[in-house]
Amino acid sequence: MTSPPDSNAISPPEAAAQAGPDMLTPARAVTRQSSRSSSNDGVSPGAKRSLGQTLSAKLVTPGALWRVTAVLAILALLRIVAHDATLLLVWVNSFTLYVYLPAYAVLLCALVLRRKRLAVVAAGIVACHLAWVGPGFLPAGSLPPHLADAPTIRIVSANVLFSNDQHEALIAEIDRHEPDVFVLIEYAHPWREALRGQSMFKRFPHRIESPRADAFGIAMFSKVPLTDARIWTIEGLPVARARVRLGGRDVEIFGIHPPPPKRSAQLRQSTAFWEVLRAELKGLPHPVIVVGDFNATVYSHAYGQLLADGLVSAHQQRGRGFATSWPNGQTLIPPIRIDHAMFAPELACVRVCEGRGAGSDHKPIIVDIAAPVDASQHSRED
Repeated sequence: MTSPPDSNAISPPEAAAQAGPDMLTPARAVTRQSSRSSSNDGVSPGAKRSLGQTLSAKLVTPGALWRVTAVLAILALLRIVAHDATLLLVWVNSFTLYVYLPAYAVLLCALVLRRKRLAVVAAGIVACHLAWVGPGFLPAGSLPPHLADAPTIRIVSANVLFSNDQHEALIAEIDRHEPDVFVLIEYAHPWREALRGQSMFKRFPHRIESPRADAFGIAMFSKVPLTDARIWTIEGLPVARARVRLGGRDVEIFGIHPPPPKRSAQLRQSTAFWEVLRAELKGLPHPVIVVGDFNATVYSHAYGQLLADGLVSAHQQRGRGFATSWPNGQTLIPPIRIDHAMFAPELACVRVCEGRGAGSDHKPIIVDIAAPVDASQHSRED
């Protein structure tokens, strides 16, 4: 038996009406909540910030970007007008590959934020950076046909680190490369005794030496005869130099180690060193090969002057412009190359690579240099 309807009961529509806007049925509550969620998740100009605004507010600010850009712009300008004039600039320019990388990030942020003036300045810095590091991207050049069968000489240049006690390992590494000539930088008396003990004196009978108790000893060992072999002193520092016969002509090899730019006095000494060396190289009647620890990167003023004088970089010619030699994992400093092989344009680099350098903060440089046969000399000999 069905109960009669209660006259005081409220029908569902009436209940919803009396409940008012704050008292909804479950279905309508879900609908309203879903609608609000959908509205919040949508990307509408009024509800959410633009990507540029979010980036500006939470990650970077135009002011911070301008400060970074200003510092980089000043450094770039000083590089152009003063280059290595001060000790600070020498170190900044030595790490040119790394110093200007933030400009790329600034340029990207400026484009996202639509900051035109900032983008223009950042783009200018990036353009300068690409101009400075661009030669490192160049591929290896093809060797001229007349050098295909030209006689070559293999030279190993190694800064052994005068305090390094891993004599046997590093000497064995040099020996494995089978050099015709090798040059040792930071050549100390313990290294001399180690070389003698491993019969290197017998196998490389032609040599010039200047062992020292500091980091500026130097030596040149050769299997082929050396003429006019001598230790030449520049600014109190020894330079090993000697001539060899290659392709029927005299070629003079220089082993060098100018001072590192750690103090202002050393910077002045280094500048004087390069001036004397460049004047000597330009006055020689025969081709030259210069190897050693230059204490200068490819971005340095001294290196640029050697290129301007006509010398050629072995690494650049063989498409290895970004090869590094220091600090060889000994410190957290970003790797750079301060060990080089450069030569006169009459010669050519067939191959260049770096060794391991056991115990040293430098990797050895192994380079094969070719010289075309001097036809006039050959005819005179006939």
